[in-house]
Amino acid sequence: MTRKVKKLYWYSRLGQVELEEQIYQRAGRQRRPFSEAAGVSCRSYSLGLQRAVTDFGADVAFGKVPQKLREHYGIEVPISAAQVITKQHATTIKQEQVRLERPSREVHYE
Repeated sequence: MTRKVKKLYWYSRLGQVELEEQIYQRAGRQRRPFSEAAGVSCRSYSLGLQRAVTDFGADVAFGKVPQKLREHYGIEVPISAAQVITKQHATTIKQEQVRLERPSREVHYE
């Protein structure tokens, strides 16, 4: 088993979070225990930041989301990231609505 250390960073409502993560490699497979346990990946956006982006993205044009985030949290997020994050969450919500609206296939016996 080989052990390496790599930098890991992601973005949160507090700004960029960066740390050094231990990575283990065996038989060509890589394990990143911290990333797996924390549910983060490099260059990703935290769920809290995604929620803030989505809230603003639902209220104002995508082009204004970075300005709102700068005003409220003092952080920078590209317009393209605001658009992608908001659309991903909208798609997830729509899929859940469709799933809930499908008629139940349960069989009722009387």
